[in-house]
Amino acid sequence: MERYGMWKPITLSNTVDIASGLTHGIWVGTGGDIAAVQQDGTMPGVLPAVPSGCWLPIAAKRINATGTTASNLWALYQI
Repeated sequence: MERYGMWKPITLSNTVDIASGLTHGIWVGTGGDIAAVQQDGTMPGVLPAVPSGCWLPIAAKRINATGTTASNLWALYQI
């Protein structure tokens, strides 16, 4: 199981990357769709129907506002 020493709320944006850099994971407080941008800047598609209380072990560069219906998203970082 992964351990995270830092976590910060994610502000959704179609243009501004996550301020603290690539995530090591994302905590989803309230479920829905997530439009995550990969570390290479591409978005292969929307992650559909992610459940509430879910941990996603993804390195996201940005979470786009357009296409994201999930909320209470937190960036998780290993330090």
